[in-house]
Amino acid sequence: MRVFTLEEANHQIPAIRDALLRIRDVVGELVPMQDRLSVLMLIGAPSLESPEHREFIRLQGKIEKLAVEYNERLGELQEVGCLVKDLNHGLVDFYHRKGRRLVFLCWRLGEEQIEYWHEIDGGYAGRRPIRDLENG
Repeated sequence: MRVFTLEEANHQIPAIRDALLRIRDVVGELVPMQDRLSVLMLIGAPSLESPEHREFIRLQGKIEKLAVEYNERLGELQEVGCLVKDLNHGLVDFYHRKGRRLVFLCWRLGEEQIEYWHEIDGGYAGRRPIRDLENG
């Protein structure tokens, strides 16, 4: 677990943004491929005799490469030390010390920098402006 200052966490935002956007792209590519692979499996494409066998093998290879990239991007986020709370909405939290207790600095994809924080058990709905953290 890494505890961040506001400045340290904000410094990580560009890399986190890039990784989250690439993860979204990968998922967008993977879902239709997995759907097509399911159809190919239903019609017997895994069989060497199937006319769709070549497509099946090609699609499997693409899916495997995308899955590797997905896992690599998640690994990058884990290395930063942030907590990805929701990939679909791009919600990311960073541990931060407020006095003697830990809170989360909270960032969402689309925000330029960290503008909110919340209690560890507060969640997204409990977000408060960063000025409240600094003044209280």
